[in-house]
Amino acid sequence: MSSNPAVLLSDLERGLQDIFASIQEQLSARTAISEAQSTQLNNLTGGFEKLLQVLEELEQQANIKQELLDSKSITELGGYAFTLLQELQTWCAQASLDCKNTTDQLGLGFAIWTSGRGGKLFNLEPIVDAIAALANQTLEQQQLQHLFHNIMQILLAVDDSVRQDLEKTNPFRPWRILNINAGIIATRTHDPDRMEIAFGHLLRNLPEDAPGFFSEGMEQMDKLDYPAHVRAVMSRYHGQTQGKKSLH
Repeated sequence: MSSNPAVLLSDLERGLQDIFASIQEQLSARTAISEAQSTQLNNLTGGFEKLLQVLEELEQQANIKQELLDSKSITELGGYAFTLLQELQTWCAQASLDCKNTTDQLGLGFAIWTSGRGGKLFNLEPIVDAIAALANQTLEQQQLQHLFHNIMQILLAVDDSVRQDLEKTNPFRPWRILNINAGIIATRTHDPDRMEIAFGHLLRNLPEDAPGFFSEGMEQMDKLDYPAHVRAVMSRYHGQTQGKKSLH
């Protein structure tokens, strides 16, 4: 996902148009769409259109250096986007469409916009899934660096209620996975500075998991033949955390 607001909003609009077209096509092919269904789908489409219009107007204000909405209002706009996306997923299911990855990527886009404008994030699960999907298909260093930038922007925007990390016994909680993926992607960039940033957050946010992460990281250094400067950073953090209790 682009970090340029204008490009980002354009991508979101195009992605939503494509998915709504697919839903209508699938529903029409199976049976005639009822008047109630048509009204509900139009209402959802209209909700996204109004939301994107508001976001675009805010970007225009930013371009001419006018004051934007406060953090609370930006957060509410982001939350509304995720509410609409959940409804969109329901429509995908009704149309027998597997669009989870698409809606997750749209969620990532809205998260990038929200975090970039000072809002807070609460719903991390679709964001984490979208990042994982991108990381699995991203190979070029520039793409990894861009993805890392987006992850760190999102990480810093996560609300304090999520940062408290109250479900520590759940290894699949999105907060944990977000931090670990930040460390993995930073390592894959081969950039010591990015590694230092991600590892610092990992130590602060997941102190119980950090020793296991760095132990596994050292194993990957050998398996994937990482360059010496990457090994040096991983080795230093591994040495700092040896002997500390881990959930792994």
